[in-house]
Amino acid sequence: VHGCLFHGDDELPDVVLFGEQIKRKSEVEDLVASCDVLIYVGTSGTVYPINSYADLCPGKTIEINIEKTLISHSFNLCMHGKTEDMLVQLLQKLIKGDL
Repeated sequence: VHGCLFHGDDELPDVVLFGEQIKRKSEVEDLVASCDVLIYVGTSGTVYPINSYADLCPGKTIEINIEKTLISHSFNLCMHGKTEDMLVQLLQKLIKGDL
């Protein structure tokens, strides 16, 4: 963990939880626009601006969610099911080099 872009606190992970605001939106968008992999976990895909970030990412985009969302079409890989199961499957794919 290298600090939280959203709060500026080195003790917090780089995540935005439900109801939180992104504090440094332009910096986050710059990072998304240059990242190799963007993983969405458990989002409905209805909250702006998070729902637009998959389209900004030049790298691989992965959606992990219990079901298909309104933005599933924006991802290179969609894994639908229980989060804990999908994260294990994603890790297995990464270890095998299947991504």
